[in-house]
Amino acid sequence: MKIAVVRLTSLGDIVQTMIVVQFIKKNYPSASIDWYVDTRFIEIVKLNSDINNIYSIGLRDLKSNLNFSSFIKDLKIIRKNNEYDILFDFQGLLKSALISRFIKAKKRVGFLRGGCKEPSASLFYDDGIVISYNENVYKRYTQLISEFLKIEIDENSIRNRERYLLQNQNFNRKSLIGIFVGSSNKKKNFPIEGFANLINTMNKDFLLIWGDESERRTAEKIQSLSREKNVLISEKLSLSGLTKLIYSLELLIGADTGPLHIAWACKIPTIVLFGPTNMARVFFPTEKNIALQLDFKALFDRTDMLYEVTDEIKTNIKKIGVS
Repeated sequence: MKIAVVRLTSLGDIVQTMIVVQFIKKNYPSASIDWYVDTRFIEIVKLNSDINNIYSIGLRDLKSNLNFSSFIKDLKIIRKNNEYDILFDFQGLLKSALISRFIKAKKRVGFLRGGCKEPSASLFYDDGIVISYNENVYKRYTQLISEFLKIEIDENSIRNRERYLLQNQNFNRKSLIGIFVGSSNKKKNFPIEGFANLINTMNKDFLLIWGDESERRTAEKIQSLSREKNVLISEKLSLSGLTKLIYSLELLIGADTGPLHIAWACKIPTIVLFGPTNMARVFFPTEKNIALQLDFKALFDRTDMLYEVTDEIKTNIKKIGVS
């Protein structure tokens, strides 16, 4: 069986969607799975060894430089691929649905109207399922393949998933807590004073991890507020390097952002601090993966409340088993 997966963006969404691959391979060991992704995120897809072929599409060039010739070239390349038995569009956007039509497939499926962020996308599928857009994303993605590949996947299957990034490599864990200091949306960022208070009230070694220059400066600020000499700052990391680093940690703490979803995929303990995002939709809790829904605006205004939250974080660190 030849299967195509369309999930173009973004980092966290791609990692979350990738959980379906292990269930397909378990039930259809000889299946060939190809992934279609925005060029910016091809590196993260390469870290899953169960994916056979990866095809990149330069959406950034199209959006920022109006580079239609490069985009059309990408479409011509994917049009030449052999026909798939089934194509899954997990993104549910008009752009992903249109790209799906360029890919030769006997059947294209996705989320039907009401389950798509852009309902018009559903017009381009041959079939699909009706599931609320507000349903938990892991349940949405697994239910889509469950329906059309006749695979039984329940909540325990998701909770007891196999790790699915760099899954064939072994890593040594260190007695080190990682903090990813930022996110792509500043409204999602936890107050730096909260991270500093957490560090200052724990007898643990910490590593501050960052993605861009703004986040690096945030890490430096947190380090400057930390009284102990137990705080290091990471170097600039590729997605592969970031994933390998995450595997070395006892625990990763941070906001709702891609690296925390990578940790979940690697089965590394996490504490995810949600502000404006609804954690019930994008997070799946386990014994070692915990999320807290917080009022970030209040935390920026009230130090006493911020310290109460850091105490709650420490309680959950102990609950996970990190001491």
